[in-house]
Amino acid sequence: MNEQNYISLETAKQLKEWGCELESEWCFRYLPFSESEYQICRRDEAVGIYASNIIPVYDILNDICVKYAREFFGEPASYVEYSLPHTVLSFMMEGKKQEAEKYILDNCLFRPTTK
Repeated sequence: MNEQNYISLETAKQLKEWGCELESEWCFRYLPFSESEYQICRRDEAVGIYASNIIPVYDILNDICVKYAREFFGEPASYVEYSLPHTVLSFMMEGKKQEAEKYILDNCLFRPTTK
């Protein structure tokens, strides 16, 4: 897993707060005996006491721009210039992960103002 390809903890928390709980292979879970430190793990490893407080983490390109493009942006995966997934892809190709995450949060359908 290359963490650079995945959304940050802050973005994951915001999406979960907005009700986004789409299936993902990876998640953030609390570290043992801590309620403020997280680690990324496979979802199937978050068992027992860790299973109750997990936060899904999504691959920006594969999950958000392809697999769940319709759920996030209301349109199918498309790399036509000016489409929402294409804009995210452009940010990622330029190494601008923070801008990509901000764009996702500003434009996704989970955002309360867009529901």
